[in-house]
Amino acid sequence: MQRFTGLLIHRNASDSLLGVLDSWLLQAGLERLIVVDNGSGADHLKAIREAMAAHAGGPVAIELLEAGGNLGFGPGANAGLRHWLTTHDTQWVALAPHDAAPADDCLALMGAALGRRPRAGLACADVGDGSIPVMDPYFGGLVMKPRSDAGAPGPDGWEEVDYPHGTLMVARRATLEEIGLPYEAHLVSFDSNDQFSPEFLSLNPNNKIPAILDPDGPGGQPLALWESGAILIYLAEKTGRFLPSDPAKRYETLQWLMFQMGGIGPMFGQVGFFHLYAGKDFEDKRPRDRYVAESARLLGVLDQRLAGRDWIMGDQYTIADIAILPWVRNLVEHYGAGELVDYPRFTQVQRVLSAWQQRPAVLRGLDMPPRG
Repeated sequence: MQRFTGLLIHRNASDSLLGVLDSWLLQAGLERLIVVDNGSGADHLKAIREAMAAHAGGPVAIELLEAGGNLGFGPGANAGLRHWLTTHDTQWVALAPHDAAPADDCLALMGAALGRRPRAGLACADVGDGSIPVMDPYFGGLVMKPRSDAGAPGPDGWEEVDYPHGTLMVARRATLEEIGLPYEAHLVSFDSNDQFSPEFLSLNPNNKIPAILDPDGPGGQPLALWESGAILIYLAEKTGRFLPSDPAKRYETLQWLMFQMGGIGPMFGQVGFFHLYAGKDFEDKRPRDRYVAESARLLGVLDQRLAGRDWIMGDQYTIADIAILPWVRNLVEHYGAGELVDYPRFTQVQRVLSAWQQRPAVLRGLDMPPRG
């Protein structure tokens, strides 16, 4: 069953909020309900806290997040979403104003609709007879038309729309996480030895990619950083994303990140050298075969880890996936070494790599920086 967090944006309408509370608490899969309060009066806050106390110990935890003033619906929703992303591990969030009452199984139906459309990131409930579930995917909107004969959604009637309405919206975590930080990508061409330019060496004296320059680093000061593992940890900590807050899970994630840094990256890279680049012309194939065998072993370790899991750390997408899966894609698609390592036998790796390649940030990243 999909696990949801509910997010209600409230201001000075505790009667309306409490009037719809039961319809939220009865939703299948709802684990937590967060009320974001936009500067309500003391009486309204008291009523909400009393309701929270009355439902304490129930199957759905209720949480009050005070914004400290009237932010408005949009900024209040943003505050709630940031809180959800950094403190909760549910993969789905339902967002609504304080007077929205979902019908029975509303969240489950919306989540199921999104689950059938992996490239769709948002869905919103129809206000009325429920015959038109509206969905907004990563790249443009979709709306399913009802069949003319039965008034129920048809299997093929999808068309583009500009945006979903916000009366009650469900979003998958990946959609919100991958909105990401603003950045400007620059091509470092090895053909023209850009990696040896004074400008690049000022960022990375080791003349390797990647390297980043964050103008808003710690203490508001610019920070130049290189080595992909260090960059991933820094960005994860800066944004509060892709690295679990639980200490044990955090260290386990870092363990798999270092599995890439010390194993997958170096070994897969050597396969590329001996199979695709200059090493392919070496008559002695023993060096190539040594790296092929070790790469196949590492794929076996990864395949075993992914059995029964959506991602390396389970249902949470982390910097471990971001570090490892591009190397798997590179090994098979760019190096063309799938046959050498007997890639078809690693079925769990194939499954997860396929899901990874559908993620919106991945699709964008594969085209970055523009090659012109």
